[in-house]
Amino acid sequence: MTEGKPRFGVNRSEHTRKRKDRDYSLRKNRKRRQLKKTRDEQMNKFNEKILETSVSSIHEIIDALRSDDIEDQRDGLRGIRRLVSIEGGGPYDDIIECGLVGTLLRLCQDEDSDIAHDALWCITNICSGTSEQCAAVVEQNGHKVLIEIVDDLSNPGRILHQAVWALTNIAGDCTRCRDLILHEDGVYPVVRLLQHTREMAVQSRTVEVCIWCLSNFARGKPAPYFEDISPCLSVIGEIIKTGAIGQRNFATWTLSYIADVDTVSYIITILEETDIIPTLVEHYQTNQYDNTAILRCIGNIASGHKDVLAQLIDEGVLELLKTIFDQPQSPDSIQALWVLSNLVAASHDQIQAVIDQGFIGRIVNFLLSENSAIRQEALWVCSNICTLGSDEQKDYMVEVDVFSGLIEGLRSSEATNTILAADALIALLKRGNTIGAEMGEDNPFLVLFEEYNGSQVADLVFQRSSSAAIIQRMTKLLGVIEQDAEGFEDGMIDTDEENDDFEYNSDSDGELDI
Repeated sequence: MTEGKPRFGVNRSEHTRKRKDRDYSLRKNRKRRQLKKTRDEQMNKFNEKILETSVSSIHEIIDALRSDDIEDQRDGLRGIRRLVSIEGGGPYDDIIECGLVGTLLRLCQDEDSDIAHDALWCITNICSGTSEQCAAVVEQNGHKVLIEIVDDLSNPGRILHQAVWALTNIAGDCTRCRDLILHEDGVYPVVRLLQHTREMAVQSRTVEVCIWCLSNFARGKPAPYFEDISPCLSVIGEIIKTGAIGQRNFATWTLSYIADVDTVSYIITILEETDIIPTLVEHYQTNQYDNTAILRCIGNIASGHKDVLAQLIDEGVLELLKTIFDQPQSPDSIQALWVLSNLVAASHDQIQAVIDQGFIGRIVNFLLSENSAIRQEALWVCSNICTLGSDEQKDYMVEVDVFSGLIEGLRSSEATNTILAADALIALLKRGNTIGAEMGEDNPFLVLFEEYNGSQVADLVFQRSSSAAIIQRMTKLLGVIEQDAEGFEDGMIDTDEENDDFEYNSDSDGELDI
């Protein structure tokens, strides 16, 4: 088996992208609300007349900012700050076109902390605008200026706080900006500031912004180089274990992004640096933390390598999942099934450990759930067990009546579900052929398959689908059913041949209705 994220049988990229987009959208909206609240708390109570400062006054502000008189500079910065604080976004383009970005970056390093703070406030807001507006700051090496400020822990706390906030906005704009910061070793100053702030036991908001910054360093596709982001592992692990509840939740999401890698050695490094699984299991059981973040983190760590999965099982992950499956209406069922599908994608020992927990019958019942997301994740679990399990484990799946749910999966209008069900059925029926041959009898599993009109369903799917991937799978399935037929021997695809490298459009087969 190749190392990497352990989804098998179909290309999971579209499914994963949609789920991550949904999760990311929810978190992004939550961050926006938090950002607005913080801005409201920090911004002066400007009256309506002041907030309506005309853009034409920028030229006066330019003269004030470039003055040698400190009071003039302060007046100019207050004017810019009023402009960029307008709800809905200030006239950032006008500020950029007037050449004020360079002036603001210079003032960010001013010895007068009031001037430096107001300049950083303005840069932070400009970087929260469009990608083009953020790029205007980066093009003038704004990210380097901010890294330098954050790296000097002798700066006042509010200066450090505002600088790392601006850096966070740049990193969150796009992967290009993120990588520019990481290539300047920007992760180290943020980690040092985070450790320093925690040791001083002050400025809890700065701790939160630092975690947010590291989260933006770790997020995005293509993923950052693991070596660039791994220096934060130790402190992130410590925050998950000992931080305030909100900080722990945020740090857990950050670790989940870091763990979303395809290299097993990186996963092993994460486990060695953080020793985090027992803590995550404990946090879930207390019901005080973000359960989705916990399960997402565990699922990404479940890389498919047997040693990693064995460690997860030894440290209580299966018991955690069992508590979820013991609650039929648990809102965490989808995430838990996703984690489980990764756990059963390795060795027979891991599959057997899952079977021994005694909840596979409930997973099979999920195949008939009214919730389409639950059905699909349950199909991943069952398909992985049926295709990767031992003969005895395949026999067990038949004993718990998996055929009913798998044949319903064939009927699905989603290509992913149809292919997962077909792969599982092919593996089971081939196992039945072997049993029948050894006993000199017909395939015993085929009898169960036909109790649910399996052949008829497979034939209808074959005839009605326009997806090459589904037609390929149905050809294999029908070939196993009619193994002795001349057509299979002469022309159909060999059922032992692996043909899993394909792409499909999950929206292309939506008309199938059987």
